[in-house]
Amino acid sequence: MSTPLSARLEAARDALSAERGERVSNRHIAEEAGVSPPTVDRMMKGVGRPELQNVEAVAAVLKVPLAEARRLAGYPAKVGGPYRPPEESRLLTVRQRNAFDELIRAVIESSLDQAQPGSTIRDIDDAALGPLEPEVDHRDHSA
Repeated sequence: MSTPLSARLEAARDALSAERGERVSNRHIAEEAGVSPPTVDRMMKGVGRPELQNVEAVAAVLKVPLAEARRLAGYPAKVGGPYRPPEESRLLTVRQRNAFDELIRAVIESSLDQAQPGSTIRDIDDAALGPLEPEVDHRDHSA
């Protein structure tokens, strides 16, 4: 089964093979990317949902822009930095913090489980919550 990601990776493998003057195998890609050969085989066949770090590693070897590879795999094109809780979170107990950590993991896992290959995080959010309203800056800039 071909997916947008697998089609793009196959095209990139063909381009890399032409550039090197020899066929680049999935095993060779796996070795360069530091992932298992079956992982690359599944990605090239469009089987299952690859983990983000594997998408990034294989994309780097095949010279596919990371934002494009992430988007085609159904991840956000731009991955944010670490989540920084608000200042008030210092008032939480360890048990409460652990509960929030688990909640974040569950939300992400649930969103990714529902995604179709090639869908974006925005698609997932829109399907679950309806279209998001644009953010409005309410700060006073008149000073």
